[in-house]
Amino acid sequence: MRAIEAADKERYVLIHQALDKRAAEYGDRISLVDAAGPVTYSRLVSMADSYAAELAGAGVGPGALVPVRVPRSARMVALLLAVLKTGAAYCPIDVGWPEARVRELLGLLRAPLFVTDTPLAGAPCWTPPDGPAHKARKAPVFPAVRAASAVRADTGPADPACVFFTSGSTGTPKGVVTPHQAVLRLFDSGPLAAFGPGRVLPQLSPVGWDACGLELWGMLSRGGTVVLPDEDHLLPDTLRDLIARHGVNTLVLVASVVNLLVRLDPDCFDGVDLMFIGGERLAPGPVRSLLTHHPDTTVHNCYGPVESFAFATTHHIRPEDCDRPHGVPIGRPVPGTQVHLVDGELCVAGTGLAQGYLRDPERTAERFVTVDVDGVPTRVYRTGDRAERDADGMLHFLGRADRQVKIRGYRVELAEVESHAAGRPGVGDCAAVALPGRGGAYERLALAFSGAADPARVRAELRDRLPGHLVPDLVRRFGALPHNANGKVDHRAVAELLRAPASERD
Repeated sequence: MRAIEAADKERYVLIHQALDKRAAEYGDRISLVDAAGPVTYSRLVSMADSYAAELAGAGVGPGALVPVRVPRSARMVALLLAVLKTGAAYCPIDVGWPEARVRELLGLLRAPLFVTDTPLAGAPCWTPPDGPAHKARKAPVFPAVRAASAVRADTGPADPACVFFTSGSTGTPKGVVTPHQAVLRLFDSGPLAAFGPGRVLPQLSPVGWDACGLELWGMLSRGGTVVLPDEDHLLPDTLRDLIARHGVNTLVLVASVVNLLVRLDPDCFDGVDLMFIGGERLAPGPVRSLLTHHPDTTVHNCYGPVESFAFATTHHIRPEDCDRPHGVPIGRPVPGTQVHLVDGELCVAGTGLAQGYLRDPERTAERFVTVDVDGVPTRVYRTGDRAERDADGMLHFLGRADRQVKIRGYRVELAEVESHAAGRPGVGDCAAVALPGRGGAYERLALAFSGAADPARVRAELRDRLPGHLVPDLVRRFGALPHNANGKVDHRAVAELLRAPASERD
């Protein structure tokens, strides 16, 4: 019994405990590489310890939710780790999000402190000092701090580690409260257990995504290396440079980026032997081309909502998968995760589940429900995705049951875009739709409206209030929008109208 308890304790460590263990084991190995150079594991943890002591001195502790907005760097990672070491949970804030959105999120978080290099008036802000991240030093980073080991947080694996905000159909973003165990359960076994020494991964996902947490904590909790590029957009030359300069051999990418890279230069993946593709439904054509050019590269299709951190299922893609009727399968559950089909809807259960939506018991109760599974009451998250399981137990994605879409990997509630647009002066009826690109996946967000408002002004006002992925790429004004028999705006007809040549739109 004691052996089992010891094994469980080892398995369900906290994220920062896992990094402390790696620092003790691999102290001089490279954990991170940013524009200033490499950072060892021992240095990363030392930085985080010093920051954690400062945060604790400012009143940050268990139960707190701390927004962090600093540029992507080793310093950013140390700050996220420092928040965890206090027992609090972090919320990553993209430096590109507009002030109105940031203030909205701060109000939802009720944060004791906003960690940022660009303080907001009226908000309790702390600008962390620049620690000497790339040089070993015996003295503490901050002389005023006696010892970071004084920070003792009473936190368990089911307690919050991070909060990710996603698009909300009511117009208010949803804060998904994710516990430590949801993150670490991915790397115990299965394909993601390949993360570790010898693996080098570029951190490419936007910092506000759960995929960023997967890239960081997946590699760092197991002893691998994370490269933090300066550029936000991955092009063939960028990837070639990362492979040549840093030995990148592992990638986590959204499908639309893979489609682009394969179309521009399929050989740019030379040197990568392990890939995870997620965020969107895969287009068979680009995947087939990728496998043809790189037959020795292991490529996984990954599916999962942020409510079940990062990935809920994975599938090792074979060439024959590109010819299946429903496209490339989404596969089978990852460790610590169960998938149930309830009236055709894909429902996720297990230790990967979020606690729920931040300060929103009504929406939490709507999506996180208890169902009967073989006579056992089981808490599940209703994804809203339709799926089926074949005779071999393989899961196949069939589409959405609502208007939520994925555009360039971002989850977009079209109703949220409409709710913000409808409040603009001169906007009557409005409809947000997703437009597919050449590969079949959605690549553009469009907004059509009736009224007297200027389309450019409407887009500018939305850009001032919403993060970039919720700002329509295309805004068009019409005399009237098409309606269906029920008197509601016909979104399918609007999409066709927007795709039509300009001469036919009237």
